[in-house]
Amino acid sequence: EARLDIECISCSSPLIVEMASKLGSQEAVQDTTAVANMIFKYLSNLLGGDFVQSGLDKLLNEAAMKCPHSPSYNQNFPGLKYDELILSEKSEDSYGFLIAIIAVIAVFVVVVAVIFAATRWASRRRHNRWVNTLNTRQKLELERMQTGENEREKDLDSRMSSLVRSKEVPLLIRLFIPIVIIGNIALFLSGHLSVGGTVSISGTFAGQDFHVSEFFEFSMA
Repeated sequence: EARLDIECISCSSPLIVEMASKLGSQEAVQDTTAVANMIFKYLSNLLGGDFVQSGLDKLLNEAAMKCPHSPSYNQNFPGLKYDELILSEKSEDSYGFLIAIIAVIAVFVVVVAVIFAATRWASRRRHNRWVNTLNTRQKLELERMQTGENEREKDLDSRMSSLVRSKEVPLLIRLFIPIVIIGNIALFLSGHLSVGGTVSISGTFAGQDFHVSEFFEFSMA
């Protein structure tokens, strides 16, 4: 049988004493036992059967040929080939909960994928529709603008130098900026690794006061 017991060490609330007596009653023990049996039955039906046993049997059969200390060891052992396993029919109730979870996750993934694909398709269609409203001269002008922008970027990349090598930036600033960046990284790490605050919980349950110190700690970052 499954039993839930509450042992009150220092209680001032009569409700907790009443709760302890009810949990220890025969009706409560029967209810908790029934729930525990349902859980264990579900797990045994899910993990039991020929599928798990067949996998263990295959591992044991091939273990000797894969172990270097065994007389049957074969360095080039390709693995044994087995006939397809025919699973015995089981009640669908034992797998209903698992199938429901998988179905919910699959539906969620499909919905997200459909929304993402629909957004991309709508954006591309809107762009193509706008491009189709342009005449030939406007399309050529748009292509010329895009080509000119790309050429401008390439020209700037070839003629300009980075700030650390630029003669236009004073030497003091060029040397000071990396120090500022390193200091910023140090402050960032300090904010994440040090404790910025602590959350404690105080409350009353069934007339009994309780306090949980340092329930949650967080950093400043």
